[in-house]
Amino acid sequence: MELMIGEMMEALERVWPLDADNYRRLDEVSVSSRTDFLRDHILKHLSKVMGDLADRCEKRDHLPTIPWGELTPHAAPIVTKLIMNALQLARIEGMTAEEVVVALRIRFKLDEPYK
Repeated sequence: MELMIGEMMEALERVWPLDADNYRRLDEVSVSSRTDFLRDHILKHLSKVMGDLADRCEKRDHLPTIPWGELTPHAAPIVTKLIMNALQLARIEGMTAEEVVVALRIRFKLDEPYK
């Protein structure tokens, strides 16, 4: 089953709205600093996910007898978190789902327009 970018962004808005209920410190931040705060927070999440991946890979450097297959089950949650946080960052930056898709199409050099 295919999950579309727009559906994922809508789900993020429902589950993790960018408001003070989910980000308590937003009440302490000026309106002009709100985007900076949210951007910083998402970058922390992205750093945590990348740290988790780096930790797993680093363990394999020390214990090469660990088969890569034992690390593979951890790939799905890592990839999921990376996508979720990337889409949160897009929302924070004010990007629409269509803008995300256009940017991806340009990056992947796809010629056909998005439908």
